[in-house]
Amino acid sequence: MLPLLPGALGHRRQAGDGPGLRPAHRRSSARRTPFAGAHRPTGAGGLRRRPGGASPEAADGGGAGVRRACFFRLGYFPQEEHLRKNARALCEAGYQVDVVCLREPGQPGVERYWGGFVFRLPMAHRRTGLLRHLWEHLAFCLLLAVLVPALWAWRRHSVLEFYGPPDYAVFAALLPRLLGARLVLYIFDLLPETLARGLGLGEDSLAVRLAGWAERASTALAQAVVVEGPHERDVVVARGTPAEKVVWVPNVPDEDVFRPSAGVSPPEDGFVVMTHGTLLARYGIDEVVRAAALLRGRIPRLRAWIVGEGEHRPVAQALAASLGLDGVVTFVGWVPYASLAALVARADVGVVPLRFNSLPNKLFEYALSGRAVVAADLPSIRRLFGDALLYFPPGDAGALAEAISRLYADPDLRRRLGEAAREVAQRHAWSRVRHLYVALHESGPRGIPLPESDA
Repeated sequence: MLPLLPGALGHRRQAGDGPGLRPAHRRSSARRTPFAGAHRPTGAGGLRRRPGGASPEAADGGGAGVRRACFFRLGYFPQEEHLRKNARALCEAGYQVDVVCLREPGQPGVERYWGGFVFRLPMAHRRTGLLRHLWEHLAFCLLLAVLVPALWAWRRHSVLEFYGPPDYAVFAALLPRLLGARLVLYIFDLLPETLARGLGLGEDSLAVRLAGWAERASTALAQAVVVEGPHERDVVVARGTPAEKVVWVPNVPDEDVFRPSAGVSPPEDGFVVMTHGTLLARYGIDEVVRAAALLRGRIPRLRAWIVGEGEHRPVAQALAASLGLDGVVTFVGWVPYASLAALVARADVGVVPLRFNSLPNKLFEYALSGRAVVAADLPSIRRLFGDALLYFPPGDAGALAEAISRLYADPDLRRRLGEAAREVAQRHAWSRVRHLYVALHESGPRGIPLPESDA
């Protein structure tokens, strides 16, 4: 059983966070854990909720000349940390920020926040198969086709920012684009690769080629395109998007939250291996469970913490039970953002077991905290971090176990890799790259220096 963490009963705003985010709701859970009150991450800084009743101009100091931005995301706000972080950056740069997103049970459809509004659409995101996936994308785009022009006519946003997938949702903003609004496309996952991976299709299949066409059309309409890594930038440019309009801005956490002094690793924890995030099969959760089974006889008091929620959690829990890993593998669930930082600081090794190419936020969270990291050997990760990590072939639980065993046997190697990873992460810290993100909304990417791309 994991000890109760400070702050697990709810996030308290930290000094220096700036305007604190107050979530619209908290969802209760019948399963109580030592992390009582665990929830999707909230509260690492962002927007302060405003009382209703006044017009947006009166409440927000608006009027002629006010700069407004609007985010569109097939996801949830304020739960998604990257949305809060980006909204906060623009608010601190003088923008009023509106957000259009999905609605979870118990959340209001419209909510006032400092700097703008949150508009929640009457739909929810469910990863239950291809048909549901296609339906969500179609429904989201149809709703935006009606909402975006109307919302822009009312709020007169100077910037409309779309978070893909679906990338092609940007076409809902064709009219505002023609009338002078700046269009920013933020690509989280490359559409052709995502489709090929999800359906097991080849590069030359019709569906993947259509996805490539949709991506190129979407990036052509946008005036600025944001990707999360240098590898992704090279791919998008190679497919025909002009290099001068594509900027990579790493999706990094708040370095004031994730730092080596954020927590202490108590001796009673044992040797702790940790991974966290949304629990999906393609994120390699099973590899962590299988590696724990291989290591339990080699590492005394081994503990594997799997933090997060997702539809693969029951499958991974069943696998752990079948391998007799009770007391070794702990499924923690979601924890508040500040408590997550304390958990990371108590881990000995962070694991990034993705089965697909990406540059995930969790990698930077481990690195900024000075943790040694074992990561799947993927182009985006290796290009940025180089020799600062240990690698294993994606999907290979045996190789993952060997890398963890090596770190267990060599504390000095753990220390050196933790320091090296932190050095790389600090070069790309949010305090150093946020100006790249803000500048996209003001002048476009032309002439903006790119962050360093070498480890």
